[in-house]
Amino acid sequence: MKLGFAASTGGGFNFHEIRNLYITTLGNVRVQKAVDKANANVNDQVTYTVNVTNDTPAILNNVNFADTLKNGSGTPLVLGTDININSITFNNNGSAGTTAAGFTSGTAKTSGFTNPWNTTLNMTASSTASFTIVGTILTQPTDNIVRNTVGIDPYLSGITDQDLTNNTSKVETTVLTT
Repeated sequence: MKLGFAASTGGGFNFHEIRNLYITTLGNVRVQKAVDKANANVNDQVTYTVNVTNDTPAILNNVNFADTLKNGSGTPLVLGTDININSITFNNNGSAGTTAAGFTSGTAKTSGFTNPWNTTLNMTASSTASFTIVGTILTQPTDNIVRNTVGIDPYLSGITDQDLTNNTSKVETTVLTT
């Protein structure tokens, strides 16, 4: 793939600025995660937002999605002991063909969680699916870190994702000493 820009002002000169340009590969699907608190205390609630984007002009089925909460040493946190997941809300952002197995768009799921938790996404062309995960920190984890990592695998969707660097995303919250 090649990309070029050209402009002309005749005999004069001028500076041209290009902003908010996003260039990606064909067949790209990507994930991005954010957390509302970089620092938290025990018993604080944290909210994670995950966006999965289908940048392709094709419908993608069977995109595997996995989300894991770990401590600073990389050991998965124990639900009910280290952390609680209070709710997970899926949002198809107005694209009815975008679905997540086990979820209804806009309706919070409040039970039946595991760590890690998984689902399968079906996504319409050029769409974004979002998850909002709300949890409560119950204890101070090893190394005082709650690390939340999400990964997607579009292998079964039928596309070849040439940029695998944006198929995982992680955020960390430091749990302050009490």
